[in-house]
Amino acid sequence: MHYPSSEKYNEAVQVPNVFTDLELRNGHLETNKMGMPRVIAGGFALTYSIRYQNKKYAVRCFHRKADKLEQRYQAITRKLKSLNSPYFLDFQFQRQGIKVDGNYFPIVKMEWAKGETLGQFVSQNYRNRQALANLSFALKKLAHFLENNQIAHGDIQPGNIMVADQGRQVQLIDYDGMYIPELQALGSSETGVPNFQHPGRNAQVWDNRLDRFSFILLDLVLNLLMHDPSLWDKTQSDGDAFLFRAEDYKRPNQSALFRQLLAVPAFEQNIYHFMAICQNSYQAIPNLKDFLASENIPSPQRARYVFKPNYQNKQAINKPIQAPQYHQKNEINRTTLNQPRNNQINSNSNSSKSNKDYAYFFVLLGVFIAICFYISPNNSSDNKDTKQTNTSYKENKKEELTYSRQNNHYDNPKKNTNTTTQTYKQSIQTEKPEQKPTTYVNPKGYKFYDGLAKFEEKGQYGFIDQKGNVVIPAQFKHVGSFSEGYVGVVDFHTNKWGFIDKNGQYLSYGYGCVGQFKEGLAAVNLTGSYNGKSCIGGKWGFINKKNDLVIDYQFDNVETFKNGKAKVSLSEQDAKFSFYINTKGQPLSKEKMEASAGKNKITSYEYREGMAKTQLNGYWGYINTNGEVSIPFQFKYAANFYDGLAAVQTFDNLWGYINYNGQYVIPPQFGCVWRFSEGLAAVNVGGYHNGKSCSGGQWGFINQYNQWVINPVLEHAEMFKSGKAKVKYQGRIRYINKNGYFID
Repeated sequence: MHYPSSEKYNEAVQVPNVFTDLELRNGHLETNKMGMPRVIAGGFALTYSIRYQNKKYAVRCFHRKADKLEQRYQAITRKLKSLNSPYFLDFQFQRQGIKVDGNYFPIVKMEWAKGETLGQFVSQNYRNRQALANLSFALKKLAHFLENNQIAHGDIQPGNIMVADQGRQVQLIDYDGMYIPELQALGSSETGVPNFQHPGRNAQVWDNRLDRFSFILLDLVLNLLMHDPSLWDKTQSDGDAFLFRAEDYKRPNQSALFRQLLAVPAFEQNIYHFMAICQNSYQAIPNLKDFLASENIPSPQRARYVFKPNYQNKQAINKPIQAPQYHQKNEINRTTLNQPRNNQINSNSNSSKSNKDYAYFFVLLGVFIAICFYISPNNSSDNKDTKQTNTSYKENKKEELTYSRQNNHYDNPKKNTNTTTQTYKQSIQTEKPEQKPTTYVNPKGYKFYDGLAKFEEKGQYGFIDQKGNVVIPAQFKHVGSFSEGYVGVVDFHTNKWGFIDKNGQYLSYGYGCVGQFKEGLAAVNLTGSYNGKSCIGGKWGFINKKNDLVIDYQFDNVETFKNGKAKVSLSEQDAKFSFYINTKGQPLSKEKMEASAGKNKITSYEYREGMAKTQLNGYWGYINTNGEVSIPFQFKYAANFYDGLAAVQTFDNLWGYINYNGQYVIPPQFGCVWRFSEGLAAVNVGGYHNGKSCSGGQWGFINQYNQWVINPVLEHAEMFKSGKAKVKYQGRIRYINKNGYFID
């Protein structure tokens, strides 16, 4: 099948009846200022936008053949419906969706995504640290979701991710190259955009690891921009390339950008790891979680050309970065990053030529030394005979030994030979032997936890048992206290936290901050930094003793678990929310949320249908189970959600009903209301609520479409229970059914 060209499609879509779908036939095609169809061109399809009533659709018309397109989309449709995830949009594959030049061609009709593309969002917000932090966290959750479900989008790039709510919400579009296990036999249909793909990505690559490199790249870029927004302009970034280009991935050791970034101490390790990923095969790419924890990083390949960045901390590039040693089965395998020496070339084919070069080099070096010796003062024609010269040389040599051994500097270059020799002998006799490591510390006065106490030796920390025996030598920069067999420690070389057991073996490593194990769980923070007293920045989650992340990184502050619950907090704008979660990370509905915003007290109540009504400074709104403000503080009062609707009161003292998005389903118009129950709600017309009860007016019942089911003729009404409601009519308390008939 030969698909129409873009010109043919642009001509055809201007006539609505070319579509077989009724909504598209009766919809309105969006056009540009010239009256031509507004179109987004992609690798496989052209995307048009069509409005029908209050809906907007993306219509994808294919201009390039994709192998077994219909079979792919049918399988993807079934898979995404089973996942029922907000990361994906509803869509329909229509095999005969559009008619062009008398022939029918397939289209995809897709719900239009909210927000803007990732490229647009980052281009506009690369200086907005909070927006980038929101986006970074949202992308981590998306990557975690795809990894857990063993699926991949296949083309993660700025044009295929939609961003909304200041970076907090992301959605995927364009599912042409999506991998799901059911499509394993079909193979890949595309290789993605090179600026966001591993150099080893090709048509033979086809598995659930397709997105790993892209997510690592995006996370690294966002964190770099939060650290230095000027990188965006310096690298001439735009919606098609974020800092890096495909050439950087192919030759990282020759990349000027990698050279610049390696000179930033805060990112040195991650840049090394990213370079190693670029240099190795596609199959060696770790997932984002492992990359952030410095786990499963492939070994760097030795390069033919090596650059040497100008480090502020004067650390040579060929100095290995030593990671802690791991001995357990499930521990992290962090490879030492040994960079090749400058000018070292690994090539057997040129060995003969190299040997000749070395020979010439040493000949020239010998000539140079001879010349220097000849023109030195000791060898000038004005000096004494050779014997005197040799004696003077020996005396000077002894003086050198004296100064280097005793003082480590030159302070008196003229001493007699006897004094020099005597001093040299004394320095040898008084030289101290190498100190042996401490094996015992008096345990008196130390506090023991889990049978061990920390001790300090020359600014480093280790652990002793209750008898004073050193069981873990002093070697750490900071340490915590043992709890449930593990303790958090900071490695001197990398300044990263990890957990060790009582034998000094690592359980996990690579965190910015950690807490204690309690009830089998410990709080961990990947991107925060420890200042010696507290943790700054980053999000907290929880791991178990198998080093599994059981509660994702999402909280601003956490406490340890006690009796199956832990207190956590989240920040939203100027407000800070604190509440309790269980060991699965779920908010406890019976616990009231306590929060503060400066001096203002926030009160939040139990969750109903995933939302909790919350009061801040006299205004009411709602938060979701992630602690995020989902409906802003704007109401005089807000009630709980029932049947998808919540009653809210405006500052005009009128009541209406809103949905989960904060949109009015039933506009504010009533003096008093009850919540919806069994599909109906009692409402009052003409009365008012005095803060405790409703006064005046008449009561009736409406449905969720704001239609009167029982007219407002009642003096009082309550909600329906078991098919009947208690009401007051003509001074008498009675019961009615949903049809408005009295049943007493």
